[in-house]
Amino acid sequence: MTNRAEKTKNKMKPRLTKFDILLKKAEMYDHKVPRFADERLERKMDSDAVSEKVQRLLKKKGYPVTLEDSTIAIYQLIQKGGALKNIDPSYYVLVGPVITGTENPAYLTVAMLKDAFKKCGLDGKIRQFARKHASEIAKISEVLNRPGLLTTSLWELPLDEAQTFPWKSIAWMSDFQSSNPDCPVDVKVLLSKLAERKREMQILESKKTNIAKSTFKAKKKTAPKKKKSGK
Repeated sequence: MTNRAEKTKNKMKPRLTKFDILLKKAEMYDHKVPRFADERLERKMDSDAVSEKVQRLLKKKGYPVTLEDSTIAIYQLIQKGGALKNIDPSYYVLVGPVITGTENPAYLTVAMLKDAFKKCGLDGKIRQFARKHASEIAKISEVLNRPGLLTTSLWELPLDEAQTFPWKSIAWMSDFQSSNPDCPVDVKVLLSKLAERKREMQILESKKTNIAKSTFKAKKKTAPKKKKSGK
């Protein structure tokens, strides 16, 4: 092909627009790479990464525990309220199986758990971690017979006709299970009912507060002004 023919062929090709160039560039991107803050955070929410950090922290204190025991301890501490904002930082769980004659057992405290999360770049993300690993937490808790924190609150709710309390599913009765697709339906119904009751109570309390404020302002306006005493 002569140079003249090549030039004629190139002229016949449609010119790429700026958007065409953008599309071609976008096609080169790897869609598996986490690009957004929530996606990168999701990648960090790995149970092994946090467990390894807990394992190292305990090892520094002289407790050579396994990675599996660290993971189980994390799950159990979360099940007992480790994600609550007002929980005592010294609250702890025994790490590993109970061994008769152990004089110096290992314990994982809430403070140590928070420290591990912070070192993993997950400061303040225990609740999000709990939601991601909700099924694993519940299944381990079933084996160890550890009910969810909301078991008593759910048991106190009035049941509908033909509805029975799901005692076999009490390990799933935690607030972080509400959006878990693996959570039993009867537990989800109770969790939803409890959340609705809490919302109603908040609305009622808000109305009471507003009424009290309005009453106080009305009384202040109608109260007789004190006369200034002359000197």
